[in-house]
Amino acid sequence: KTIVLSRRVELRQEERERCGAMLAQCPPDRIDLVRTTLRRADEKEIDAEIGVVKDDKMVELNRKLKRAVKEVHRAEAKWEQTLEQAFFLEDIVNSRDSSERRIASTFRSSRNGTLGAFMDTFEWLWFVKLHRPTYLLLGCIFSFISFVIILGEVLIFTDLNFPVLRIILRMNPSSLGTQASSLIPLLYIVHGVYYGLFSMRITGFYGLYPHHQTDAPSLVFYAINFARVSAPICLNFLQMVDMEDTAFHQALGPVSYTHLTLPTIYSV
Repeated sequence: KTIVLSRRVELRQEERERCGAMLAQCPPDRIDLVRTTLRRADEKEIDAEIGVVKDDKMVELNRKLKRAVKEVHRAEAKWEQTLEQAFFLEDIVNSRDSSERRIASTFRSSRNGTLGAFMDTFEWLWFVKLHRPTYLLLGCIFSFISFVIILGEVLIFTDLNFPVLRIILRMNPSSLGTQASSLIPLLYIVHGVYYGLFSMRITGFYGLYPHHQTDAPSLVFYAINFARVSAPICLNFLQMVDMEDTAFHQALGPVSYTHLTLPTIYSV
């Protein structure tokens, strides 16, 4: 639409300058592609859709153009990242039977020195030999932790006095062991919450993208929610271990529980 608008002969000099400034945001190759593929019939249809040029239409068109340019850059960055991953997986498959115990790649620069040779060997061992059994073992461990956490979450809403996490933590007599064993499920919960939060994307509104393609509103959105869920995570974990008189409760203040039909609302 911006290209079609810039071709109008009745535009004033000020409006032409605005169209030029809007088109300057676009990659030159994209502009050339649209100009060469734009048919005359389509140009007339778009021109009729634009209608009379007004300031509000120019502002709306500029907003849509900025959003489209950002989406193009994000798609290109995602495509490059996908290609890198695909080429690396191909290199791993081709280097499975390598006698040098290193992943040969035509796109990555080779490492030099003793440390570089060690890193190449470790990388080959990890992706060829250790990657799959390690992930299977971690999958079994995290499945057990997930079961314990889900059971603890369910028992919060029942009258059973069976804090499963607290029972597991009390199996360790030492203070250091108790802190370490309580840190494992807490870190697992935090990782699950923040991984789901940061993986959430609403195209055109919010999303974290690689290669510096994340806009400012998305960063603010995730920063606010990053801080918002910290206190509820801690409160939820303390409920699962059935602990009330803690330093966290003293800092948070009194917490009252309001029971409705099924859920429980916490007001601070």
